[in-house]
Amino acid sequence: MRKTLLRLTPVLAAVACLIALGTTTPATASASPSIQSKTSVSLTFEHYKIKARSGPQAKYSIKHLRAGSSISLQRQFGTAHAWRTVKRLHHGSGTVRAPAIMMGKYNYRIRVTRGRTTVVSRVRTVFAYGTIKFAILCTDWLITPCTPNTVQIGDNAYAEVEFEDFAQYPSYNMVLDLNSTSCDHLHMSFATSDTTSGDKARLKVLQSTSDPVNASTPEGTIGTLSANLNGGPLIVDATDDGGFRVYVNGNAACYSPSGRR
Repeated sequence: MRKTLLRLTPVLAAVACLIALGTTTPATASASPSIQSKTSVSLTFEHYKIKARSGPQAKYSIKHLRAGSSISLQRQFGTAHAWRTVKRLHHGSGTVRAPAIMMGKYNYRIRVTRGRTTVVSRVRTVFAYGTIKFAILCTDWLITPCTPNTVQIGDNAYAEVEFEDFAQYPSYNMVLDLNSTSCDHLHMSFATSDTTSGDKARLKVLQSTSDPVNASTPEGTIGTLSANLNGGPLIVDATDDGGFRVYVNGNAACYSPSGRR
């Protein structure tokens, strides 16, 4: 028995030595859980108001784009407002010019798909403006019936629109009256049928959230008036110092053919 104990003693001593020196099996470090970032998409247009028959240009950016994703610029079509791809994109960020659009109001978005997962940007609206002749808008805009005609003003042949009603300054006759409009600019020409020296034709544009715009022109001349429109209620008044007929014409920049919103 004594001999056995003596044989075990060196082994026990070696174990004790290893413990004293701290020689132990290292613990395996646990890996922190991975966090998968979510894809996000942004879209901004250089100009939200453009001329009809041109293509709007936009900037887009995609954060945490995953490999194998499909990227497209989409626009709504038809009365059902169906989303359709108008351009395929191949990078996670950049600029893109959409195909040309006609006069109207258009909604766009960026769509990113990977497998069954779809991420879209916020919808952005672009307005495409075209020039509408005043004679075309006449029937829809005027309070009183209007008739296209050509008259002589001084030494000029003036294509104008006549009104049945007219007023004598300081009273005005209401020519246009809209609760809202799709037009952002109005340019008008006007003249008086009065031949009395010194008398003037007067035109005035009124809006609910903008200052009035006034213009006048002496007899025998053709005056002009331009006004930026804010889309709200719009009134155009006309008058003449002598109570004679006032001729008008012009055009408007609108995103709808009727000029109404």
